[in-house]
Amino acid sequence: GEVQEPGSWFAYLNGETPNTRQYVVNIPPSAPIGAYSLLISSNDRTFTTQYIIYLLFNPWAPSDPVYLPDPEQLEEYIKNQQGMIWLSQRGVLGWTFDQFNFNVLRLTMHFISNLDQAQRSDVRAVSRELAAKMNANDDNGLVIGKWEGPWTGGLLPWHWRGSGPIFERYLSTGASVGYGQCWVFAGVLVSATRTVGIPSRPITNFQSAHEPSNYGPYRESIDYFFDGYGRQRGSIGSIWNYHAWVEAWFNDAWHVIDSTPQERSEAVFQIGPAATSNVRSRNVSTKWDTDFVSSEVNSRISYYVPYNTGRGRHPFVPGFFLGRQVVGAVGTGMVTKSVKGWEAEQIGGIYKTYLEGHKYVDSTDPVTGVSISSTVPTQVDPGEDVQIVVTVLCASCNPSSPKYLLLRLSLYLISCTGLPTSLLAETDPLVPLVNSTTVRIIFNVPSKSYEKYANEYNSLQFYSWALSFSNISEYSAYIDNITNNMDGFNATSSDSEFNHRIFTEIKRIEIIPPALQITMERSFEDPHTSSGDKNINTTYTLRVRMKNPLSTPLTKITVRAYGVGVIQDETSSIVSTRMAPGETSVWFLNATVTRAFVGNVSRIESPQSLVTPRGSSSEIVPSEKGPVREVRPIFVVVNSDEISRVD
Repeated sequence: GEVQEPGSWFAYLNGETPNTRQYVVNIPPSAPIGAYSLLISSNDRTFTTQYIIYLLFNPWAPSDPVYLPDPEQLEEYIKNQQGMIWLSQRGVLGWTFDQFNFNVLRLTMHFISNLDQAQRSDVRAVSRELAAKMNANDDNGLVIGKWEGPWTGGLLPWHWRGSGPIFERYLSTGASVGYGQCWVFAGVLVSATRTVGIPSRPITNFQSAHEPSNYGPYRESIDYFFDGYGRQRGSIGSIWNYHAWVEAWFNDAWHVIDSTPQERSEAVFQIGPAATSNVRSRNVSTKWDTDFVSSEVNSRISYYVPYNTGRGRHPFVPGFFLGRQVVGAVGTGMVTKSVKGWEAEQIGGIYKTYLEGHKYVDSTDPVTGVSISSTVPTQVDPGEDVQIVVTVLCASCNPSSPKYLLLRLSLYLISCTGLPTSLLAETDPLVPLVNSTTVRIIFNVPSKSYEKYANEYNSLQFYSWALSFSNISEYSAYIDNITNNMDGFNATSSDSEFNHRIFTEIKRIEIIPPALQITMERSFEDPHTSSGDKNINTTYTLRVRMKNPLSTPLTKITVRAYGVGVIQDETSSIVSTRMAPGETSVWFLNATVTRAFVGNVSRIESPQSLVTPRGSSSEIVPSEKGPVREVRPIFVVVNSDEISRVD
């Protein structure tokens, strides 16, 4: 017969009996993904198969751009239905991707149906379209983003622990689903990419910068503005405690895609696909949004004050001048789930040449010789006081010519997007510096002031502002000047320099909720052997233990457990109405294994469809499914009015 090129469509008869014929259809690796029907013409008769055929990308095929040669990575980034999304260095959220749920596949194919055939052949175009369609801001996408209440008309973002219920709710209602935040958008985007055959993984960037796009090209700077009394009066941009996005694998590299509606790209809320190699090399451009991603991980922090420091005006805000800059406080770590297990894998090296840590451009006032630094904890446990130490050194101070330090220390509660919500404590002393010795100032904040807000979604933020003066007369003149200029919000003078060095610092403190101790009363049979079948329909008891570390009682405590193939529907019940301070509670939950089947990219079960990857020869008659037997862990969440924890 005629020799056929493997990169083209063709079919041939592979065998026949008196009543049947078997054909093999070759699908080229450049074929558009999507839903197909199959017509068979013989002489003057045409037959239509009973199935809709869903064609996917093929990460097992070397000729496909999504080809991933490492078997362990294929297991993790295509076949694993359970994942982890980090909300802090110690706080992690279990997420069920459910990419083999037929409803996930069906809706994902609907979301890319507006792409033409050439675009559906291109993994770059498909991944970008999915990034746009996972949020509801454009074209009735999947999830409605919301970062503050009220939450009427939807469920709280932290209710969701998996993608399947979100996709199914959209299909049943025909409307976008409320509500989500970054980890929800990352979770559903991983599901959508994996279900069409694109290897993907969720990434968390700690201290993630969000620079707005309405000031022109990204400057990689988050700008904070302070008045003359050291009070923050606004900012351009913000620093999120963490931000979750997704990496998609194609063309032998990881690419950032992001569905969280932060900034528009080509008039649509979508980001990517930005090659991580370009982010790392700072080879930024507006194409594929590498400039925005680079700003998220590389921005400096710039502090501006309303007087002429001699260090340059702000490019957009009149009357403010650069006081201080910090590098290394953004993009302090990037993590994802390890392919080896359930621990975090640190991947900052693929985004940055190094993780700097806090570095200040300056630390000493050249006029007075005063230097200042602070020691701030990076995290606190509920019930633990926050103690901050400010250290001041004046090399030239003496009793005959004392210097003065105007100091303002503040502790705020902030949301996960970095916006202050409540002032918890503040002090603003005028400190005389008489001797050339080190002065230590203790700023102590009791745990009662913040513990009722303790969860993974809020943090504490410490603000310090200080200005040193050569003598009391200079200090008095400064106070008179800012008092006469709109309560210190206008510049003292836009012409003459007041070049004392401003000491301004913002540091984040994570609130770490208490850990759960989870044990299982009996063990699973080895799921990788034939004895793993014994798990099916077997009920296991989970023992969950937690201590209330707060000085106030916990109320309306809810325990939820979930897991693919272990708990079909999320189990939820109020198990206790009150836990006294310091009290330890133990709860028991039952979990029944419903299935051991996990499957792979060519095995999505549906009564009326076949699923096959492109770049392969597929028989029209489906073969045995050959399930992969693998039972994933169970995740348990404890919630109350005061505190939440995920393990």
